[in-house]
Amino acid sequence: MPTLLILLNENQLNPDQVETIRKLAPKHDIWLTDDPFGEDPDRVAEVEISGGFTPPPALILNGALKWHHAYTAGMDWMFAIEGHENLPMILTNSCGIHGVSISEHTFAMILAFERHFVKFILNQHKKFWGKRDERGGNIGTIAGKTMLVLGVGAIGQRIAKLAKAHDMQVLGIRRQPELTYEHVDVMYGQHQLHEILPMADYIVSVLPNTPDTQHILGKAEFELMKTGVFVANLGRGVHIDENALIDALDSGKVRGSGLDTFETEPLPKSSPLWDFENVIISPHCAGFQSDYKFEATGVFIENLKRFETNEPMVNVVDKSLGYSLTH
Repeated sequence: MPTLLILLNENQLNPDQVETIRKLAPKHDIWLTDDPFGEDPDRVAEVEISGGFTPPPALILNGALKWHHAYTAGMDWMFAIEGHENLPMILTNSCGIHGVSISEHTFAMILAFERHFVKFILNQHKKFWGKRDERGGNIGTIAGKTMLVLGVGAIGQRIAKLAKAHDMQVLGIRRQPELTYEHVDVMYGQHQLHEILPMADYIVSVLPNTPDTQHILGKAEFELMKTGVFVANLGRGVHIDENALIDALDSGKVRGSGLDTFETEPLPKSSPLWDFENVIISPHCAGFQSDYKFEATGVFIENLKRFETNEPMVNVVDKSLGYSLTH
């Protein structure tokens, strides 16, 4: 009997969802484990359908696999497989479930920076009130400012929606700039990045990790930015040349930064980024939410229905690009 493998233990999954999976795939043996090669390596050769977080390359290359569903939006692991663009199985991902969490995280960073909440929290622990000028002399607002969103997919669209709710102007960049979005005032292609960098007060990157997004914000790009810009990265650490960012922070070109992803993770203790008072660091957790596995399994179940009935699937990954074009 062919096997359907979910790379999670049963106690990590919603029981009703597990039962739904069993009913949708009665011809498959359902296997729930986070360590298939440790538990039964011979059985891996029978896996036709799999889902979960980062899969072992040997699972993807087992020869029997017809479809793998990633519980993430990022497909970084795929690029480590030689000839990944020619993999024969269908690949889908969980793009679309991170919009709320990452957009809220983005604005938590921006507003905490502008409204001095990092300083206030530190002062609270010291029971320090301060004089009027110490309390709010330089507190900023974001209304009327311009935000540039790099990567207007499902996450970027939600960030744009929140930006418009704060009365901001929103510029966007995506691979297909002809696909407009109601909360983005003007959409541009990636080749127009240098043209629009000087317009932005806030630059937010939520791009996927692909060969053409690595160091998309480097020395030349920081030089083009408006003096006093705030730069946030909630996509992948490779998007920003950290040495160039550090230089821009030192010079004052970048007024502040919110970083959830880094070139090396965990961020080394030797990194100068730790020492900037105007940098907010979070440990690659912007996409976290309490019901994450439930939401990702929900996308898997929707695609399982479609797979079993030969209907078009959602979030199909373009293997040459490394992400889904659904959104």
